[in-house]
Amino acid sequence: VLLWSRQVEAILAQETETVSERLKTANPQGEIMYWSSRASNLHFILQQLLSDDICQVCSALDPYKSAKVIPSLVSRVQVSYDDAVCMVTHLKPFQKVFEAFQGDDWDFESSIRSLLPTFFKNLSILWRNAEAARRVPSRVLVVMSQFFDAVLSLAKKQYGDCNVFTRDPVDAIQQLDRLIWVCAGLESGLKTCIESVEESGRGVTSEKWTISVRVAVQNVHRFRNRIDRIALVIRGRMQFSCLDAIILVNGGVQLDDEASAVHRRVMECIEGVEKIDCDILDYTTKEFDEQVATLVSVLSAAEVRVASIAARCMDECTTVNGILDLVLSLHPVLQRDGLAPLMQKARSAVLQAWLDDIITLREEYTTCCDDPPRPSNMAPISGAISWSRSLRTKAVEPEAKCKLLFSSVESDDVGNGDCLSVNVRDQLDRLCQRIDSFEKSSFERWTNEVENSVQEKLYQPLLRKGRSNDDDDLNEAWKTEDSDMSDLQTFFRVNFDASLGRLLHEVKHLLQMKMPIPKVAMSIYGDAEVLRTQIANLELIVADHNT
Repeated sequence: VLLWSRQVEAILAQETETVSERLKTANPQGEIMYWSSRASNLHFILQQLLSDDICQVCSALDPYKSAKVIPSLVSRVQVSYDDAVCMVTHLKPFQKVFEAFQGDDWDFESSIRSLLPTFFKNLSILWRNAEAARRVPSRVLVVMSQFFDAVLSLAKKQYGDCNVFTRDPVDAIQQLDRLIWVCAGLESGLKTCIESVEESGRGVTSEKWTISVRVAVQNVHRFRNRIDRIALVIRGRMQFSCLDAIILVNGGVQLDDEASAVHRRVMECIEGVEKIDCDILDYTTKEFDEQVATLVSVLSAAEVRVASIAARCMDECTTVNGILDLVLSLHPVLQRDGLAPLMQKARSAVLQAWLDDIITLREEYTTCCDDPPRPSNMAPISGAISWSRSLRTKAVEPEAKCKLLFSSVESDDVGNGDCLSVNVRDQLDRLCQRIDSFEKSSFERWTNEVENSVQEKLYQPLLRKGRSNDDDDLNEAWKTEDSDMSDLQTFFRVNFDASLGRLLHEVKHLLQMKMPIPKVAMSIYGDAEVLRTQIANLELIVADHNT
């Protein structure tokens, strides 16, 4: 009896198996199998202990000390069996989640999106119902750790099956972002689970349990830290590559050699990291972390040198486009957190130069709006509109680049930064409103002239006559209808009004500007070729007559 009881004791002692031993199970479904097998074994032992044969043995041994062993075993086995059944009951909902990891032909991202909420929902239920169970925190710890390790293993297989340094940098960053998304999903899901348990007021929320949770997710944190370090290497190459063959001029002294030296030093260090012969996604390797630590110090020193080079060049730039071109050429490296103050300085310089340009354009508009300059090949109205639009283009041109370059920059001195930005926007809006008003009024004035007078020009006589070929004489003779023309030699001119020629010229350029042309003007412009042909024929006839 004692020998048999010792065997039962050994089976009961298996429950005290350390968490670290069960964490070695690669498959998260192993925990369900463990508790199902344990419940089955304990049920069989309990049936033996409660059988008639054992009861007879106990009766025969009643006078002896050994008889007390059997009732004690029955009580302990019953408790362990109930505990195992409870665990199987709580772990059963995880069955489908764990089975999903067994197949090879499945969509990882969509499956993870659906599996994570299910897993953490069941985990919170298991956690809340663990209050009365023995050593349940360690059991939940095992389930959680096995699940996390399985997800990370599949994520590495899905996105980290080759060296990320050999990929296109943009594609590599996207792949790393997906790994970060997986880690973030696990961390946020666990956080939600903990909040759910705390709100319910049930479950184990002691300091000991908190420490156990941290142990369970430490691999997730270490894996995410490794991904961040890999991304740091890739982004370092992408950001500092702009310094290769860049041309920077400061007061006539070229600084491109200094920038190239920074580029070479950074690239040498990055190449040293990339040549490490190990699985870089294996966060247990120390060599990679040591090399990255060296790279971080090199990048910090490079940021200081880049800031010095860019500041010297920026001081020499006097126009908004000059500063923007400088920032655009250095934009990749200026995205680094260590160069945020330089980006803020560039933003302030651009806004100030832009404001100065807007004020200059406003003064030019005020001076020239009554008699705007225009190209010699353009008619008055289209030329004036073209001039006003050129002013508007110059005023708003920096806006797109500013949004691209400084959208993520926040001013350290929020008050001054906001005031400058608001002032630029206010001055720009006012100038654009004045230009738009000028364009609208000019076009409306021309439209009214077309509708009121141009149609009448088409009904004038085809020819006019005078005493010579001199147009001034012809005009003098036809100032009044009752002028005496008897003493004039008969000379003729084609009576095509000059305003109609200007109309055709205006319409041509206004159409290129996509302006809405009046119907009267469009009807005349539609017959422009016919008019030119007829005028040319009349000119030939008149010339023949006058000679």
